[in-house]
Amino acid sequence: MSQGVPSGSPLAGCLFVSNLPWTLGEEQLKAAFAQHGEVLEARVQRFQKPPYRSRGFGFVTLRTEAQARSAQALMHGAELAGRSLNVELSEPREPRFPRPQPGERSRVSRPQRTHSPLQTAWPGGCSA
Repeated sequence: MSQGVPSGSPLAGCLFVSNLPWTLGEEQLKAAFAQHGEVLEARVQRFQKPPYRSRGFGFVTLRTEAQARSAQALMHGAELAGRSLNVELSEPREPRFPRPQPGERSRVSRPQRTHSPLQTAWPGGCSA
């Protein structure tokens, strides 16, 4: 089980909810968690192209970290619209490797070759 985020962090009251039905909307998600605390925001992630259906996960932000922990304990494994929910305390996203902008060269330095390609023995092949 994850440790969650430090108290006082912007993500302290945020929950990651997965295994959502594709037909579930924000209001239904908010209503499901409202019995466990004051829901500030409920967001269902959707695809950016038509038909804009749910991606099967979302985020619920409750007023306090204590409410979020209580909701996580009670809602993890609970059924919603015939699906068993996975509820975890939200954690900051790992930093991604910077991608070059269009028309910009990659800033990633590639390892220098220490040998000629002809000196390499390939699996299943012959060495030169």
